[in-house]
Amino acid sequence: MNAPAPELALLEDEMERQSLIPLWRVYERVVTHEPSLDAPSHHWRWQDLERAVKLTTALVHGKDADHRVLVLKHPKLAPRVATANNILAAVQCVLPGEKTSPHRHTPAAVRLVLEGSGGGTFVDGVRCEMRSGDFIVTPNWTWHCHENDSGAPVTWVDILDVPFVRAANNVFGDMGPVTAYPEVPPGSQFRFPWTDMVKRLEAAPAMDGVRSVRYTNPLDGGPVIPTLEAGVLEIAAGRSTRPTRMSASQLCVVIEGSGESRVGEARHAWSARDIFTMPEWSWIEHRATGERARLLVIDDRNFRKILGLYREEIQ
Repeated sequence: MNAPAPELALLEDEMERQSLIPLWRVYERVVTHEPSLDAPSHHWRWQDLERAVKLTTALVHGKDADHRVLVLKHPKLAPRVATANNILAAVQCVLPGEKTSPHRHTPAAVRLVLEGSGGGTFVDGVRCEMRSGDFIVTPNWTWHCHENDSGAPVTWVDILDVPFVRAANNVFGDMGPVTAYPEVPPGSQFRFPWTDMVKRLEAAPAMDGVRSVRYTNPLDGGPVIPTLEAGVLEIAAGRSTRPTRMSASQLCVVIEGSGESRVGEARHAWSARDIFTMPEWSWIEHRATGERARLLVIDDRNFRKILGLYREEIQ
């Protein structure tokens, strides 16, 4: 039985004065039965993104072109600037003859080249060619910049762990200039050519028409960066993946093909270069409705495994 109203009013005043929260009132919101679905799956269609990219390349030049990037901000995660809980995605286009300034930051990044036949990303001074489908890694605190010395625009999607690093209040940045590049450890790999991934997919065993190949750090066999797991999912025409759910944030970029995905209550009909999110603990199933489809899938399971927070279920 609670105390009389006057005494409770005194408690309310004391809690307000000291910025205290009564757990007995909010416990069920703090300790939920399963992860929140407040930010359901969101889908960006390339036919819409491409229009915005063309406008930015036509209108944004000079110093601003250094970061002529369109960030995919999930509308349900506001005011946070995030695409998924711990993942930030953005689209960038560098025109022929353009070169961005070297910079570095603690958030790490991976890049999937959507369209390109030359030009390069430099990681700690190492040039990484940028051709369609190539996968490029920019580890934490490595100097990087982009140069398009080809005759056509180069467009890619950036995928970073910015929300995770910002939640830890650990964002540091440096705009240079670069006085000297650090020594790159022998055996390091920053560029993963699409042609190599295609060979790996073709050699991988298929289970019910589905193949899956991870991108890995050649130095230790782990994820390409500690906070983000990356791999390519290949689905044969007319086939589907098994329904799966995991306690990890995921992002999907369609490399080629068309199909549809069920992500929780959401249904997405997708085609090449579309991007969509897959929230924690949502049942997910992908189907290739046309020819063979290939999807880049990024997730943050690795740090959750380290913390003992990762779960996965397959139907």
